[in-house]
Amino acid sequence: MYYTIYKANPSNSGCCASFRVSLIKNGREKWIPKLFVEFLPQKSWDDKSKTGTFDKEERKVVAFDINEAGEMLYSIEHNVPWSAFHKTQDGTTIIKFGFWNKKMSFGLPKEKGYWEGEKRNSAISFNSQGKSCSLPITSGETVVLKLLLESYIKQFITMAGKVLDKKFKKEEE
Repeated sequence: MYYTIYKANPSNSGCCASFRVSLIKNGREKWIPKLFVEFLPQKSWDDKSKTGTFDKEERKVVAFDINEAGEMLYSIEHNVPWSAFHKTQDGTTIIKFGFWNKKMSFGLPKEKGYWEGEKRNSAISFNSQGKSCSLPITSGETVVLKLLLESYIKQFITMAGKVLDKKFKKEEE
């Protein structure tokens, strides 16, 4: 599973975040899914094409465990902020996920079908050794991210259960 959200802007403060579920070997013959989140800050902006590039040299990859995925999913489902801290020999990385309301309107005022209100969007950011970027996420992108998190959690639980089932059968023999 793979999902990328990227937002570049003329002020070069954009960000790209990729969410990837990969199978990794955890011990002898034990494959489990792992959720990796890769952050890339924006490097440049081409005003003519209105596109940006992202800095692969400044990228930061963080592995989320199943509980962090669960916390992020809870955050999405209940509109509460969430943060995580990952400490390595290189330093500490802080990941934050939260929400903001975007005022919107649909149609023309005083015409049939006009709607005005607020839509709930989210944002994810990272800060690591003085490098940071923040990525606004639309409500639709948040739904896709929610589905990825749910699928990852289900896949992890299923595969971990199969590993334990094999272990218990060997112990019974």
